[in-house]
Amino acid sequence: MKSVSLSLKDRKTQRLLFQEKTFSLFNISLYLLSSLFLFFFIRALTGTRNIAIAICLSALIVPMQIERSKAFKFAHELTQTWPEVIDQLVSGIHSGLSLSESVMALSLRGPGVSRKVFSRIMDLHLGGSSFNDSMVALKDMCRSVEADLVAETLMIARNLGGRDVGIVLRLLGEYFRENLALREEIKAKHGWIKNSAVLASLAPWILLIILSTQESTRSTYATATGLLVLLCGAGFTVIAFIWMNIVGQIPEPPRVFSVKENIALEANQS
Repeated sequence: MKSVSLSLKDRKTQRLLFQEKTFSLFNISLYLLSSLFLFFFIRALTGTRNIAIAICLSALIVPMQIERSKAFKFAHELTQTWPEVIDQLVSGIHSGLSLSESVMALSLRGPGVSRKVFSRIMDLHLGGSSFNDSMVALKDMCRSVEADLVAETLMIARNLGGRDVGIVLRLLGEYFRENLALREEIKAKHGWIKNSAVLASLAPWILLIILSTQESTRSTYATATGLLVLLCGAGFTVIAFIWMNIVGQIPEPPRVFSVKENIALEANQS
């Protein structure tokens, strides 16, 4: 199979779809202004500069969490739409459309998230790329197991002329639905644990703000030793948030049919 890498325009489309263009100049300026506002607000509330510095340092994890959620938002939404995408493909094939026409029709119908992807695939196909190259670009753009399986199924059906492609796609759609239901159940069970851990990380700082209304607390943390304790607490809070993200992340299945795997396989065969 001929491998194809995404062009510069495709890379920009990929970054746009996956919200990978993070920490731009505007975002950095916005976060700096937010941190400055938070610093003056906490200082005015507690009357202690050291506490305000420590809380602002702990709050640096918030922009990272926001950008991380944006980076995975499109992938999660697209994963949810694959069963419906497969239903649209099966419907197009049964109505007499070819595989290419069924795929390009997804740019005009179906979920809005998937239309963004297949609009780019249609542009590639109409621009002269072969069907297989468009499917490789689909895998490279979506970077998910579901996209790999759909693309490989369509390429095999196109190359070998499989008459049962509709049955295979329908079975694939049922597998995606069962897998999504299982993953959502796991997320629901572990979500409250993660939320409890986040609350446990925020609780000491909330308590510190409440106690800082007392003069004894302000005088204690106004010293160099108090600042050192606060900075250590801020560091441990950031480490705790990072560790929660690592531990709470659901493992993704390996991409057997990824573009890199195909390139490696072709290199071994040659």
